Amino acid sequence: MSSFPSRPLARSRDDGLQLSYQLPHRVYTAQGYPVLAPNGSSIIIYGYENGLKVIWRGGRQFTNRKLSAPKYQPQEKTNRSNDATIMIIDSDDESSVEPQKNEEPSSGFQEGEPEIDPLFPYENVLRQIDIPLGTKVVELAVPRILPESARSSLDPFPPILRKCMVISAVCADLSTRVVTLPLAPPHPAQFEVSSWVQTLSISGGVSHQEIPRGVGIAFTYQASEPQGDEDMAHSQSGSNRDRPGRWDLLVATHSVESSGLLIIHRIPVVEETDRSEVLYRLGEDDIESKRRYLPAPAQNIAFNPSPYPSPRHSTLLVAFHSGCVKVYSCFSMKPYKASRRSSSPQNDFDPSETEGKWLISLYAGFEQSPSGYPGVKL
Repeated sequence: MSSFPSRPLARSRDDGLQLSYQLPHRVYTAQGYPVLAPNGSSIIIYGYENGLKVIWRGGRQFTNRKLSAPKYQPQEKTNRSNDATIMIIDSDDESSVEPQKNEEPSSGFQEGEPEIDPLFPYENVLRQIDIPLGTKVVELAVPRILPESARSSLDPFPPILRKCMVISAVCADLSTRVVTLPLAPPHPAQFEVSSWVQTLSISGGVSHQEIPRGVGIAFTYQASEPQGDEDMAHSQSGSNRDRPGRWDLLVATHSVESSGLLIIHRIPVVEETDRSEVLYRLGEDDIESKRRYLPAPAQNIAFNPSPYPSPRHSTLLVAFHSGCVKVYSCFSMKPYKASRRSSSPQNDFDPSETEGKWLISLYAGFEQSPSGYPGVKL
């Protein structure tokens, strides 16, 4: 794979330095991940002819310790190195007994802030990896999440995002890929990308027949069905955030096929336990898909940045070339049918009904042109 240049071309400007990197291939799309890695590195993702490249820039350097095989379980060498990569992220939250349980040296980071060379006053590239997809990546999307310092510990948060990054990529082979990998940069001694990167492909009958023009992702929560009297009371009072359930990933794509097509996929987040450690991955079996035909091909789509449990977290903004903007609710709740026999108070909405619908359409204003004919205000 082509390597990302470690030394940029620096140009002095009034507001700082402008850094330019001479890349060995064409970049079709790029995104910056909204949160930093556990070691303080900023994360850059871009798509090129053969897949994705993920770059960790700046942050604390790796320690000089080398990875060694476990003493008691040599047959699980690959899995143990994978576990070390994932467990590094929450190393500050682990008890003092945990490091003794894992005897092999892990890919830790140096203490303190890294020093910057005065001759080259910018952050260097710490690590870079290639994720081959076998096709060109034309569009990217990352979740809109706040940094940990700006989030409240009481607010619901997708647990998969605490240790992993989630990336959605639109490819030239008409497929949509969802890639998950650890937030922490892997140690330079780890070369096997397939052992700690999960790639989920959405293609075939549930995908587009034209190359999608855009993609957006967001996380939602699906509460389990009430079974006992206590769960039924929570459901009727509307306190769904306290009920058990599962997190799902919403992936929306649009294309120009027919009059314009919008497809929304709902991918479950599966929880697994591996040697008393809880891991999360995207489920490939229970993916739900919805198709919505548009009056015209969309120009751009974007999910509402409000996180769950806000009712707006699953609303999608769809913009058209004509200047029209529509708001679509992916899972609008249907009102309850009032029952005269029921004496218990009920919530105004039925959480089991999740049919989407268009909420509002906004059109550009009109102004009078000098020729006397009305025109669209730009």
